[in-house]
Amino acid sequence: PAIGFGPPPHSTASDRGAMTAAASAHRPVPAPIPAPVARLPVTPRWWADAGAVAAGLSLLIVTVLWVGNGGVRQLTAGGAGATSAIGRLAGLWASDLLLLQVLAMARIPLVERALGQDRLARWHRWAGFTSFWLMVTHVVLITLGYAGAAHASAFAELWEMIRTYPGMLVATATAGALAVAT
Repeated sequence: PAIGFGPPPHSTASDRGAMTAAASAHRPVPAPIPAPVARLPVTPRWWADAGAVAAGLSLLIVTVLWVGNGGVRQLTAGGAGATSAIGRLAGLWASDLLLLQVLAMARIPLVERALGQDRLARWHRWAGFTSFWLMVTHVVLITLGYAGAAHASAFAELWEMIRTYPGMLVATATAGALAVAT
């Protein structure tokens, strides 16, 4: 026979039978059937709208608290007090949006199923930029309002607030970190 074809020249029929038996004994084992994948329950579409309403309600509650603490009264009085009042409202909204921003990216399974990761990322981005500019508005208006009430320059008042008000040094560092992150 040709080289490489057929049994080796010195093998016997019994050898060939042994090889066939050995080969059949090592047949591949069929792959196991995978277990069914547990699917998460379908989240109703209206849950996304309920999340948006809850976010709006949190901003409304913050606004009601501002009104309850004399915000509208200060606003209608005009002058430096009105400037400070608008600055306080901007700060409250900025803080609330920062909290909502963290919640948007907290990977809460129920929220993620209801809204989807892409939508949450868009909300996170919107809330981040909006809260940043509201925080800048807060700093500017509070500084101008306090400077107007003290008949001082805005820069002198800003330095005085950073230097003497409790927590302002940390708030300044945090605002700087947010500015870098934005």
